[in-house]
Amino acid sequence: AYGNSNWDRLIEILNDQTEEDLRAWSDTWVKEEGMPVIAFKRNGNKVKITQSDPWKKNRFWPVNFAVMVYSEKSGYDCYRVEMNTDKTITEILLTDENSYILPDWEGKGYGYFKTDFQSTEWILKNWGKGQCIPRFAMLMNLYEGVMHNDIKPESFLESMMRYMNTETDPQIFRQVLAYTGQCARLFMKRGSELRDRYEDYLFRIADSHADAAYRTLALKSFADLASSETSLERLYRIWNNPSEAARYR
Repeated sequence: AYGNSNWDRLIEILNDQTEEDLRAWSDTWVKEEGMPVIAFKRNGNKVKITQSDPWKKNRFWPVNFAVMVYSEKSGYDCYRVEMNTDKTITEILLTDENSYILPDWEGKGYGYFKTDFQSTEWILKNWGKGQCIPRFAMLMNLYEGVMHNDIKPESFLESMMRYMNTETDPQIFRQVLAYTGQCARLFMKRGSELRDRYEDYLFRIADSHADAAYRTLALKSFADLASSETSLERLYRIWNNPSEAARYR
């Protein structure tokens, strides 16, 4: 749609049929890069939710999303957040100060959801539990946290390794492989303890997972990332032995 005169003409036509400012919507959502940062700031039992433009262009994205708040005392409580103007400031009142904020629970929001330290730590430890859509939403937001320098790459990789081998959804499994591979290439030096351990972890999934499709996906990621002497020896053994290679198909 970038620079597309047909798109611009369509927006002009539709804009005459509604009270909404579709030109502004098109400029923000379609024509320009970037996405909002939606921050959760905790103060006692109050959580303030605000939106900002990381590109400092003073843009605003109308977004609606669900926030789940979890505590061991109260269980789960769901809140609906509607940010319709750049003046929108939403507050959530927590019944338990030891609650954890789980943003974009339904995966319908747009942006990087920056949670407080306490909630981020809980998500890193528990993201792989529960239903598919919240799992996928938390996974994507954790990766955005790494890209925004809010989550250490080492913490992210350790978190992924906690659940990857038991992930049952193929789409989530593929996305975890993509995120962890990118994280290892960008932030882990070859020969580092964690990268070598992750390569070994990938190989063990490729070698022993019950699902052949998962074994194939893990092997491809392992081959793309392999750098240690042990990993390269394993790859050569597979390449040099047809019967060995057949196990991963």
